Amino acid sequence: MLNLPPEVLKQVEEKKITAGHAKILVGLDNASFISNKIIEKKLSNDKFVNNAPENVIQNEMKKLEDVVEKIRLIKETLKNHTN
Repeated sequence: MLNLPPEVLKQVEEKKITAGHAKILVGLDNASFISNKIIEKKLSNDKFVNNAPENVIQNEMKKLEDVVEKIRLIKETLKNHTN
């Protein structure tokens, strides 16, 4: 798992995705994108959303917002370093 991008490792550390999810991302060029989709998928699952307590839903939404913001910052940093 050490070959994963730092943002994916941080998502595992923060329990935004499971270690099992992370293991399948090892070696993929788009690991960050896929980890973001894993988080989004929870929130698009009607059964999960309808049965989970409101605080769990809010926590998942916050996780997704955090991931999207981190990706935006990484892209911005990369853009600034390549120009």
